[in-house]
Amino acid sequence: MTRNEALLLASWNPKGVRGRMLELDHLLKQHGIDICLLTDTHLRSDEAFRRANYVCHHTDLITEGGETAILFRRGIFHYAVPVQGL
Repeated sequence: MTRNEALLLASWNPKGVRGRMLELDHLLKQHGIDICLLTDTHLRSDEAFRRANYVCHHTDLITEGGETAILFRRGIFHYAVPVQGL
């Protein structure tokens, strides 16, 4: 990716992503999403979350339904910054 290329971002609240994987895959592919922010995923800390051609980072919160995830298209340079207290 060069400096002049734009990234296509999406944000979605699936209210539980497990049963909506086909919708997520359609969104990513149909619109060519580079980075997708997911809220209220309902993913458990021991649950793997993977999508083809994407790297996923997800957080686990204490409250039910408060989990988040970020999907980066493979090839986009990124890194996670640990934040204490979150």
